[in-house]
Amino acid sequence: LDGKQMAVANLVHGTRVAVINRHSPYISPETDALVTKDSDIILTLTGADCFPVYFEEKQTGIIGLAHCGWRGTVAGVVKETVSEMKGLGSDVKDIHITFGPGICAQHFDIKKENEQLFMQWPFAVHKKENMARVDLQAILKHQLQEAGVEEKNIETTNLCTYCLKEKYFSYRRDKPEYMETQLAYIVQFSHRKF
Repeated sequence: LDGKQMAVANLVHGTRVAVINRHSPYISPETDALVTKDSDIILTLTGADCFPVYFEEKQTGIIGLAHCGWRGTVAGVVKETVSEMKGLGSDVKDIHITFGPGICAQHFDIKKENEQLFMQWPFAVHKKENMARVDLQAILKHQLQEAGVEEKNIETTNLCTYCLKEKYFSYRRDKPEYMETQLAYIVQFSHRKF
């Protein structure tokens, strides 16, 4: 990755998508997703239980990366990312999605006052006694399909940051004094003949 331009999202759990080019600043403020049509630019963001969602459209070389915590999920950050990719020239039918590790439904319980935020996705809310758990990945997949991404082009994950203690940091599991994160990145290399 030496010599590549890097773009970093300064996360706020929102829906702002920054379109990155060779003149973009190193850090995109108040941003939870990055997209680019330029090759050799590394899009990066961090996560501690939130899903990194990777976007790739091979026909045009347009790529994207979205940080999907519960607030960004409810607000529709993946739909905004698809919209920005379409604005750059992507055909939504050709967009491929890959989910990185994030917190699974078994460990993502929500507060009572937040339950109404998830009621439009009843298939993803599992109530048990006085607790509700939410499958964020299922909501994100549903939103991507609503945005026109074909189901066959969406690759979900079974990697849970909470469950896999030896492999991943989890903010909800560890509740640390000092924050740790995982780094997600994607880059579209230019095609050079040697």
